[in-house]
Amino acid sequence: KNSANTFANIRHLLEADDKDTVNVPLLNKDVATVELVSHFFRHIHDQVAQQVGSVVRDTIMAIPSSHMTNEAFKNKLLESAQAGGLRIKSFIPDTTASVIAHNLDTTSVSRALGSNCTTASVLVIDLGYTQSEVATFQVSGGLITPIKAAASHECCGSAIIDALTKHCTK
Repeated sequence: KNSANTFANIRHLLEADDKDTVNVPLLNKDVATVELVSHFFRHIHDQVAQQVGSVVRDTIMAIPSSHMTNEAFKNKLLESAQAGGLRIKSFIPDTTASVIAHNLDTTSVSRALGSNCTTASVLVIDLGYTQSEVATFQVSGGLITPIKAAASHECCGSAIIDALTKHCTK
């Protein structure tokens, strides 16, 4: 891909309070960040409609736990998604989405442990490119309760790549 015309870290475009526009070299102009991100959402919207065979608009958006209280960020996401044809119904933390996606209920944890436990603790590690998050959950009778979460920008994919690059170029 042409790196001059490819955008990465879309979430970070919305996080920046001081950046409402992004320069798009291909268009030779600045474009509103929300508009640029809406194209990403439109692409997702169109792909889902093609795969499912009907339009799906309602969305639950997983975001980092550290962003759950950032109303400005969530409002930019809501605006971008709506412009892209999606309606965000709710935001949930990434780590909670992982627990749900992997069906980590008490029965599956009991089966994995080989016991008949009624309550289990689950650790979720989300190693992202710019941020990693570790969270613990208590799972009991189908109820998933977050216990504690912590995020780090120092121990993430980009830091690992930087460390490997420095090591390999010695």
